[in-house]
Amino acid sequence: MKKSYVITYTGPCLSLNKVKSQFWRQTEKEKNRIKEVMQVLVLQAKMKYMKRFRVDMTYNSKHDPDGVVFQKKILVDVIRRKGYITDDSRKYYRGFSVTPDETLPPNTYQFTISEIT
Repeated sequence: MKKSYVITYTGPCLSLNKVKSQFWRQTEKEKNRIKEVMQVLVLQAKMKYMKRFRVDMTYNSKHDPDGVVFQKKILVDVIRRKGYITDDSRKYYRGFSVTPDETLPPNTYQFTISEIT
């Protein structure tokens, strides 16, 4: 049976544009705050190990789809560090999608992490 987990984060977005335009120390504090919240959300999801996976993200914020991918990166790094995935290389991480969804509350990012068999 394939595993699937939905994690919903509501809060500030550390956009890719901001990360690219600033020295890493300027965004580190914001990244760590988001990472702390993501860690709690991942634990609440009671995830189990997945060998291969994909992430489908829907969101509602002012950012364009390219701009929100850093949010996904933070989440994937958290689930890797927690041991729910082996690695985030293409051997295990089989893809992702990013789709705006105006039916979600403002500043909400919903991630569906699905096992690929």
